[in-house]
Amino acid sequence: MQPREIMSQPGPETPLIGAFIADAYLGRYWAIAIFSIIYAIGMILLTLSAYVHGLTPSCDANGCHPTSAQTAASFVPLYSIALGAGAIKPCVSLS
Repeated sequence: MQPREIMSQPGPETPLIGAFIADAYLGRYWAIAIFSIIYAIGMILLTLSAYVHGLTPSCDANGCHPTSAQTAASFVPLYSIALGAGAIKPCVSLS
């Protein structure tokens, strides 16, 4: 599975997840606060994955060769950003 195909998946479902959690458990304002923190943590982790030397893949003339930990260090922040941004969308649009 290509990264493009993997990252196209969490987009449409995250507003539904956020709306359900906000309505059933947290309330609108707590959902905005919690998912904003998840979004901010994802942005920090994504920044660290670009700047920390051990998390960037080694590249040569044949391309870049990431390890599984480096791949995870790239995808986990992207998924948390998608979850955080998508989950606050239905809560903010109702305000």
